[in-house]
Amino acid sequence: MRLFVHTLFIIAFLFPITAVAQEKESSDALEVTYQCIYQGFSNNRQPIFDFFKLTIDEDKSSFCGTTGPEELYKHTVSQNYSVYKNIPNEGFLVFDKSLLLNDFYYQEPMPNFDWEFIDGDTVVCDYACQKAKVNYRHRTWYVWYTLDLPYSDGPWKLCGLPGLILLAVDSQNDFIFKAIGIQKTNAQNVSYKRKGTKVSPQEMASIIKLCYGDFQAYVDKYKKTGPQIVLMGGYKYPSNDIYLLEYFDEKEKK
Repeated sequence: MRLFVHTLFIIAFLFPITAVAQEKESSDALEVTYQCIYQGFSNNRQPIFDFFKLTIDEDKSSFCGTTGPEELYKHTVSQNYSVYKNIPNEGFLVFDKSLLLNDFYYQEPMPNFDWEFIDGDTVVCDYACQKAKVNYRHRTWYVWYTLDLPYSDGPWKLCGLPGLILLAVDSQNDFIFKAIGIQKTNAQNVSYKRKGTKVSPQEMASIIKLCYGDFQAYVDKYKKTGPQIVLMGGYKYPSNDIYLLEYFDEKEKK
């Protein structure tokens, strides 16, 4: 009898440890690499490529620029922005943007997307995906998400579906986010290290439009101490007019 009780004690003691270990293993982060295609708004509308990595750790995630495959990387342009969901607090996101001389960021509530489920299944990265649609800040987005990866997340700010968004396209085909690689990772504790100047979302849009539209005026307004920057020949910011703006008057929409 004493041996039986002793055995039960050992089982009761070890079981919580086993459960914790399994929970820890199941909470490994997921990394998804997206190829992002931006249609330039110039007359020739040549596509411009970029790559981002979405890292999901439980309910938090980061969407940051990364290096794409070697055969494609030479054709990329860095947008230099990042999106952190449920950071620093649950229900909020942080948007961070680097503009040559400065870093800016803002915090806002997580979007409450009113998704509409529609017909149009497809396969992305060998995952069967279902289609959904949403209107968000002057744009209509069509996305394909997979229930096989039950993460309510996706590229950029897109989220809120019962599965991971692997493909997102706006109705004008100006912006495309397509998953090209998915893997588990041991990376944990997704976080945002605050940097730069805190602004409102509307102020961020104004700063970006100033930088892309009149780079010299941007330099004059936000220049830091250090070597003088001299701009020749009407220089414009390299990523001119391909940025995914959210805050603008309808008449300004391109």
